[in-house]
Amino acid sequence: LLGLVTQMQILQNGFDEAGLIMAFSTCVAVWPVVMLEGWKGKEARFALLWGMSHFSSGETDRIQFEGEVRPSLVDGTPEVYYPDFKRTVNGLRSIAVSFVLIFFNIILQVFIFSFKTYVASAVSEGSLQQLLLFAASLATSVQISLAEGVYNVVGINLTDQENHRLDSGYYDSLVIKFSIFQIFNN
Repeated sequence: LLGLVTQMQILQNGFDEAGLIMAFSTCVAVWPVVMLEGWKGKEARFALLWGMSHFSSGETDRIQFEGEVRPSLVDGTPEVYYPDFKRTVNGLRSIAVSFVLIFFNIILQVFIFSFKTYVASAVSEGSLQQLLLFAASLATSVQISLAEGVYNVVGINLTDQENHRLDSGYYDSLVIKFSIFQIFNN
């Protein structure tokens, strides 16, 4: 809501006269920290309430986990084994694809920002300038939404290919991917 009010002030008064930009920037910087700390507290409270505080110690293999059956090095019982080399290759592929998508996303954001800067300096003030600036802002919104939709599909596929043994490792990897992408997407 504050972002919409700030954008309207920029459209009315111009970028140099928009006093809400500092307040909006502060909210954008503080909001994720407040939400994350609140989420951590809620997570810890519910983990304790539901008896899940030491859940990972008794966690079983994921159904989707694939590997070769071999005797355990600890007690000789059969276990499913996935080589570390393959896990490393899949993890590196996942990182590379994620960075390419983040880089492409940043390039699009720079292009839209450059277009806004060009319009603000080269097009005379008036309704055409406001229309072009609004179109650039709309393009930013569409770009963010599309990039998020694409990465949601790609991120899940990349995490599936990493072949995590435990659900906790799978979801940790997925959350890290989505969080890093969201940092650069928004």
